[in-house]
Amino acid sequence: MRKLLLLIAASLLGVGLYAQSAKIKLDAPTTRTTCTNNSFKQFDASFSFNEVELTKVETKGGTFASVSIPGAFPTGEVGSPEVPAVRKLIAVPVGATPVVRVKSFTEQVYSLNQYGSEKLMPHQPSMSKSDDPEKVPFVYNAAAYARKGFVGQELTQVEMLGTMRGVRIAALTINPVQYDVVANQLKVRNNIEIEVSFQGADEVATQRLYDASFSPYFETAYKQLFNRDVYTDHGDLYNTPVRMLVVAGAKFKEALKPWLTWKAQKGFYLDVHYTDEAEVGTTNASIKAFIHKKYNDGLAASAAPVFLALVGDTDVISGEKGKKTKKVTDLYYSAVDGDYFPEMYTFRMSASSPEELTNIIDKVLMYEKATMPDKSYLEKALLIAGADSYWNPKIGQQTIKYAVQYYYNQDHGYTDVYSYPKAPYTGCYSHLNTGVGFANYTAHGSETSWADPSLTATQVKALTNKDKYFLAIGNCCVTAQFDYPQPCFGEVMTRVKEKGAYAYIGSSPNSYWGEDYYWSVGANAVFGVQPTFEGTSMGSYDATFLEDSYNTVNSIMWAGNLAATHAGNIGNITHIGAHYYWEAYHVLGDGSVMPYRAMPKTNTYTLPASLPQNQASYSIQASAGSYVAISKDGVLYGTGVANASGVATVNMTKQITENGNYDVVITRSNYLPVIKQIQAGEPSPYQPVSNLTATTQGQKVTLKWDAPSAKKAEASREVKRIGDGLFVTIEPANDVRANEAKVVLAADNVWGDNTGYQFLLDADHNTFGSVIPATGPLFTGTASSNLYSANFEYLIPANADPVVTTQNIIVTGQGEVVIPGGVYDYCITNPEPASGKMWIAGDGGNQPARYDDFTFEAGKKYTFTMRRAGMGDGTDMEVEDDSPASYTYTVYRDGTKIQEGLTATTFEEDGVAAGNHEYCVEVKYTAGVSPKVCKDVTVEGSNEFAPVQNLTGSAVGQKVTLKWDAPNGTPNPNPNPNPGTTTLSESFENGIPASWKTIDADGDGHGWKPGNAPGIAGYNSNGCVYSESFGLGGIGVLTPDNYLITPALDLPNGGKLTFWVCAQDANYASEHYAVYASSTGNDASNFTNALLEETITAKGVRSPEAIRGRIQGTWRQKTVDLPAGTKYVAFRHFQSTDMFYIDLDEVEIKANGKRADFTETFESSTHGEAPAEWTTIDADGDGQDWLCLSSGQLDWLTAHGGTNVVASFSWNGMALNPDNYLISKDVTGATKVKYYYAVNDGFPGDHYAVMISKTGTNAGDFTVVFEETPNGINKGGARFGLSTEANGAKPQSVWIERTVDLPAGTKYVAFRHYNCSDLNYILLDDIQFTMGGSPTPTDYTYTVYRDGTKIKEGLTETTFEEDGVATGNHEYCVEVKYTAGVSPKVCVNVTINPTQFNPVKNLKAQPDGGDVVLKWEAPSGKRGELLNEDFEGDAIPTGWTALDADGDGNNWDITLNEFTRGERHVLSPLRASNVAISYSSLLQGQEYLPLTPNNFLITPKVEGAKKITYKVGSPGLPQWSHDHYALCISKSGTAAADFEVIFEETMTYTQGGANLTREKDLPAGTKYVAFRHYNCTDVLGIMIDDVVITGEGEGPSYTYTVYRDGTKIQEGLTETTYRDAGMSAQSHEYCVEVKYAAGVSPKVCVDYIPDGVADVTAQKPYTLTVVGKTITVTCQGEAMIYDMNGRRLAAGRNTVVYTAQGGYYAVMVVVDGKSYVEKLAIK
Repeated sequence: MRKLLLLIAASLLGVGLYAQSAKIKLDAPTTRTTCTNNSFKQFDASFSFNEVELTKVETKGGTFASVSIPGAFPTGEVGSPEVPAVRKLIAVPVGATPVVRVKSFTEQVYSLNQYGSEKLMPHQPSMSKSDDPEKVPFVYNAAAYARKGFVGQELTQVEMLGTMRGVRIAALTINPVQYDVVANQLKVRNNIEIEVSFQGADEVATQRLYDASFSPYFETAYKQLFNRDVYTDHGDLYNTPVRMLVVAGAKFKEALKPWLTWKAQKGFYLDVHYTDEAEVGTTNASIKAFIHKKYNDGLAASAAPVFLALVGDTDVISGEKGKKTKKVTDLYYSAVDGDYFPEMYTFRMSASSPEELTNIIDKVLMYEKATMPDKSYLEKALLIAGADSYWNPKIGQQTIKYAVQYYYNQDHGYTDVYSYPKAPYTGCYSHLNTGVGFANYTAHGSETSWADPSLTATQVKALTNKDKYFLAIGNCCVTAQFDYPQPCFGEVMTRVKEKGAYAYIGSSPNSYWGEDYYWSVGANAVFGVQPTFEGTSMGSYDATFLEDSYNTVNSIMWAGNLAATHAGNIGNITHIGAHYYWEAYHVLGDGSVMPYRAMPKTNTYTLPASLPQNQASYSIQASAGSYVAISKDGVLYGTGVANASGVATVNMTKQITENGNYDVVITRSNYLPVIKQIQAGEPSPYQPVSNLTATTQGQKVTLKWDAPSAKKAEASREVKRIGDGLFVTIEPANDVRANEAKVVLAADNVWGDNTGYQFLLDADHNTFGSVIPATGPLFTGTASSNLYSANFEYLIPANADPVVTTQNIIVTGQGEVVIPGGVYDYCITNPEPASGKMWIAGDGGNQPARYDDFTFEAGKKYTFTMRRAGMGDGTDMEVEDDSPASYTYTVYRDGTKIQEGLTATTFEEDGVAAGNHEYCVEVKYTAGVSPKVCKDVTVEGSNEFAPVQNLTGSAVGQKVTLKWDAPNGTPNPNPNPNPGTTTLSESFENGIPASWKTIDADGDGHGWKPGNAPGIAGYNSNGCVYSESFGLGGIGVLTPDNYLITPALDLPNGGKLTFWVCAQDANYASEHYAVYASSTGNDASNFTNALLEETITAKGVRSPEAIRGRIQGTWRQKTVDLPAGTKYVAFRHFQSTDMFYIDLDEVEIKANGKRADFTETFESSTHGEAPAEWTTIDADGDGQDWLCLSSGQLDWLTAHGGTNVVASFSWNGMALNPDNYLISKDVTGATKVKYYYAVNDGFPGDHYAVMISKTGTNAGDFTVVFEETPNGINKGGARFGLSTEANGAKPQSVWIERTVDLPAGTKYVAFRHYNCSDLNYILLDDIQFTMGGSPTPTDYTYTVYRDGTKIKEGLTETTFEEDGVATGNHEYCVEVKYTAGVSPKVCVNVTINPTQFNPVKNLKAQPDGGDVVLKWEAPSGKRGELLNEDFEGDAIPTGWTALDADGDGNNWDITLNEFTRGERHVLSPLRASNVAISYSSLLQGQEYLPLTPNNFLITPKVEGAKKITYKVGSPGLPQWSHDHYALCISKSGTAAADFEVIFEETMTYTQGGANLTREKDLPAGTKYVAFRHYNCTDVLGIMIDDVVITGEGEGPSYTYTVYRDGTKIQEGLTETTYRDAGMSAQSHEYCVEVKYAAGVSPKVCVDYIPDGVADVTAQKPYTLTVVGKTITVTCQGEAMIYDMNGRRLAAGRNTVVYTAQGGYYAVMVVVDGKSYVEKLAIK
């Protein structure tokens, strides 16, 4: 039972609680609420409660009692007795009136006098945070307390609230309690069954309205409705793309452009308007009317805006006075339906100037595009419950603790959560400077500050969190009152430049204590007691962490407001009200941002090489749920969402009709955005590089790639020799008509004198030998003006003229002409004014450029590129041999060209800035360039954490093997240098060892126990230990304080503890525990300071009625550093009650070896700069800090050793008052620090201190361990600074040595220069740390992830194996975990081929006597088969590869056996549903376009293959049956060049079509087989089917394994039958698995259900029989019967009988404290 102690007194003013309470058990076994039979016409609901709690309270008006029920809220007239009620928000169809019919309930009266209870306390109004509790009167209605008889509300109430984004909302209230104040009696109505009918519902209109207004961005709101399942699920975002209406002040037009461009790129359809437009206007009324019209028009067109962005301060968009708050609000711009529910997510980017708007936008763009240089700050959060002596302990602390317990913790990826639930708050806001991704303050506020701890608008302006922008939420009064005379706190937070927040959520009026509490954690009545996830409605914290929802800043605010709506006023409930809160809270900044929850994940995506024009849609692969948008120049062309298979169909609202670069942006909640460009148009004829890889080592990036895969740039291109050395490039022309060809003339100022070329074509082809001379120039001197027009139909350029002084030539660039296909004479001319001749290029040389009767084929493009062959004149010209072998490589970083002209296939760049970079490689051919191939690279900073290198992944069967190199290519160091032995390793397989100690400190007789919870195994075996907070078998609720203590340990240098822990029941998971270390004894009193303390959480299991212990929580591994001298370790289970069990397993303790001492000499630092690898803080802010000095730069300086020192000045040309910190790196385990210092010996010594920190590196983290002012050095003399010469004096003192002992737990050491002024300096050098035994900061282990889920951590080896992996594609990632942080993940994709491991078929289970006999059929593939593929799927099978080597966009595909090609109508002769096919012609409209295919269909890896059989087919018409193909094999990889032909043929016509079965031997060493379709054109296609590849031998290559109820009972079988003796009387699940040499098949399972009577518990202390459908349980204890949804159907002692309806059931029996669970299947 999850009890919620509803201490309602905390909702009162002047009310104090003390711990005197009583519980009244009611007539229901559990508290639960259900909604069933849900439709547009009605739904059924049930409400039952298992207890009422009474709590004695002291108030200003005397002593009273509060009464509470789990999940209910306090209600009543102010001053009258307060009773609990349950409230649900429900969806109501259009036109309907909700009517409630009470079907049944039970009723009982309870005398409170029997429990010693006072009268129920009077209900008090909500209290504003601006009120003083001492001054608020206590309300007591004497008349109400004199009233006789039971008083209370009707059992049910329903009230319409309004319409929220297409859904009509009502509040359903259940009032289970009435009260007789005179008799002091409660009447409790329980087990309430009701029917809510919707009279007059218009189902069609309801669904139409919902469909028209639906957006997945509102899923957070929809999920909070009680009957939410009534609506159709909408899975595809492209059906309702994101639309945003923007209304902005006219002065912001230019400043807004970058933001609008980005939102369009991101996929927002924008409708942008400004206040200088007449229809918008400048008044509140006109703007509101305009917005409402836009929404209604959009709704009618199913295109209603999702977001409303208001841009500007109140001088341009005023807002209006709230009806409830009386303060400024933007609510009514978006509340279109006349109620207080908005229809759009509304936010205001409040700025008074374009510059301020630019500040907001710059922060938004950096955050959304994730271009910040260091993203680690996103893993940090700041949570503050501000000061209030009355409310902080009742509400504030509980709010922050809820956030930390459930969300802001390590399990959710947060490395640092700065939690301040109460005072002291010292240094709390310093974390805003160092960086947090989220900041939340709840308490008091003013228009310009968070009150206590104080953070003012002025202090916000002084923040230094550049590039670390956050979301801020202020649950406090008036911080978002945006019409305040000066900028309010929220406006300042978003407007400040390069600091502060990108968005702020806050209240315009005063907010209220109770409602802000509901807003954050969800509606409940738990004041003064820690709330639970299960006992609250959805609040803003919960909504933030909803997975797979489009979580935005606005939706977080909506969730909070809906939580307040849950507890809003209905009837006489007197909370401040939902209407008030919808008016109150606002988003300032960009509310459409999806906040990152800790470190965002990396999207896995594949982009097409190009975007062909005029397509209605494009397919793009991305992580499921990703939103994909295509745009250009800020104009959105189309959007789509990736389905569960990771494919997004981007539907184009504007088709691509022009070539160019188009932006593709992929976004998903809590994923890094993908921002790329793709070239539109036909695929490039220029082959790009392949297999581009990028590795980093420090700040050096290394790129490697393979050369273009073929000798030619494209198989579809040819370089044709048409004369003596004359070449022309010929390729398909995709932008001409079917009967046309294109001719291109290209040059690049060949001679350097601006003389160029003309191309003359004669379509009559009769000019050669006459007009075009066979030798010599075209003409000399002057030619007739009509020479060209009379003889040549086509010219390049089009205005070419026959004069040698012409300007109408191609000098640099190219010209082109489209001509009808056919035979032409042509010549290429080169005018030379100096000689007066019109040369024909190559005249007299070896490269003539004239031709008689040249055929230009239709559909082809002919490129003639001019270049110089020698140093002669025009007679020595040649048309370029554009062989693709002539190319170089160009490298780009982040869009900028950084290297060109490369010929090698590798590139290195050192000194790359830390951050994310995109590297691209382009192939530059003479005639053009290839598409870029790009790779994302993350370069870590010098102090960052290096990732693994060279990760590879391979699969054999269903076993995956990963291998990698250690970070930076170095061998993996042992995580514990000079380690001791493993001190302790305990798996509890044989219970709790005698050497361990248990203490039952609470004395209830229940301590840590051996074994495991009933039916639940340990982490990786059967054994574990557990402690209970709820006992079965009648024990009930426990409040444990139990210690489990290790044997004595010897850890002189400390050590590392690892263990696994879980909650035995995920539904009752909040078990609290701590880990302690003792250096003295092993009594409870010896364990004082917890090294680890936490409450286990388990999210996602939502079955509160399930059997306890049936759904085990997640096992989690924990690691704890043990201090030096540890003798005992204790595990303490405490501060838990009424959950279930906590399980502990696999405890291991390793001793630390001694760390190496190290010395800092500062020799690697640079003169005049901060010392390398140290942190400095200029705490006095004068701009003067610790810095490195070099004796090579300053004559007066002498270092202690080497040349460098560090210095801090109290005079440097002027008097200074230093407060400077020099902070070491992590020196965990250091015991001493020795250092040398010097000062100016002419002045009194500068004062300094040695300080240590056990936590962080903020100034406030350090305490002094030693300080001094050097004495006896005052000799007078000159002072010296950075620019001062010594002039022969020796101002520096001798070097003085100091050694300081460091206390245990020291993590950082700081040297602080302070408490002095106007002296000179202090120098430090050769700082040496003597180390103890903790790990060094460079120690690390490896963590492995599969598909985003952590599956292994703590690895020290550079290899990992996992067996039994599911078929399909998987992403494996390896992360390096250092002491101080983690590296970026390095990932690799691994494919598990499903075709290799066929399962059994037709498994059956039948009774035979007392046995169960299993029979099955062998797997579909023959023994020895490596592959058997029939292509019956709808896509290329997993593991196969289709390679479009000619790059024409046409490739192998899967099609039905009948396909249509116009007149070439073909029925496939292959007798199957589907076949693999590749085409050699393509039907477009009424025309056939010939294809020249070069397509490879490649198998998965088939090592050991010996033989292949397959079917090959071609169409059944003589003229279309001669496609050519080859059977190829590869012994290496899957690139086209890796394959060699072993058989090829051209298909020939046979009656009915070619239908051939081929069987071929495969050569030794074959790894891959390919079917290559090529050497043919304009035919039809080739079809392949039924491919079978076999390996060596035909003997048994697999065995069978049999499982019963999940347990393996037999393996190694070779027969297809198995007898399970003596099991026919019981129901079981049987499974059979095929074990191959390389892996295992999926299990095939069958349920065995016995007929008639079955005694299934012969050896157990109960009997369980089934007769027909009647289940009977007999025992000496308790028995319960549940359905498989966890609903309890029957319960009782000794005998329980239940008649089932068919299906699966669970029976739980508790006898003598032991639990037994059985599963039944009823036919």
